[in-house]
Amino acid sequence: FFFQAEDGIRDAQESRGLGDVYKRQILNIDCLSASIQDQFFEMLIKYKEIQGIHNFPLCIILKKQSSRLYDKLKSKDYCHILQEDHVLKSEELTRKIRILYPSVTVVTSTKSGLGKSYYIEKMAEKKPRMILSCSGICNTEDYIEMFRMQESKSIDTGNSFILHLNIGSMKAYDEFNEILFQICCLRAIRTRKDIIIIPPDTSIYLEVASTWNDEIQNGLSILKYFKQ
Repeated sequence: FFFQAEDGIRDAQESRGLGDVYKRQILNIDCLSASIQDQFFEMLIKYKEIQGIHNFPLCIILKKQSSRLYDKLKSKDYCHILQEDHVLKSEELTRKIRILYPSVTVVTSTKSGLGKSYYIEKMAEKKPRMILSCSGICNTEDYIEMFRMQESKSIDTGNSFILHLNIGSMKAYDEFNEILFQICCLRAIRTRKDIIIIPPDTSIYLEVASTWNDEIQNGLSILKYFKQ
């Protein structure tokens, strides 16, 4: 699940120093024990009572409807449940995502050699371009390490730059779907020990390798929602 927190919600103690208040957070609900889910639910209810009528946006994404937290939340009248059919397959959702994230572009072709990389380079104009190769088996820690390596070379992530993800064939598309969601929508990638914040004005180009175009498009369902 992920939630967008208002000022006052802070991260765990071990992550202090990486940013005082995180506006975007994400973790895998399936990895939480029942006791932790209970504690989290109590924290949300307490925060709701403190805030009163000042609502805060909360979204919980579950792979299956059997979690302890799901059972607790569905009993609250201010929690609305949307099934997958109502969200991910909606044309309205695609339209809204493209409005919300106009700086994310998917660059693809069914034939190689048509100049996808050149197109991105041209669109970048004089802005520095950070290129990350995304293929094989990668996890969140790998991408944070790649980002840090590029950052240490010549990219000043404090200023405007272009993020170019060169996407090839992968072993775990589900996991990379989540990583792309963090990068493109939350603009933050995090682990327990580190966090990368991507400035909101950063243009992100997702270049899909032509050789594996169909495989990648089918595996990364998030791609179809962004500007093509």
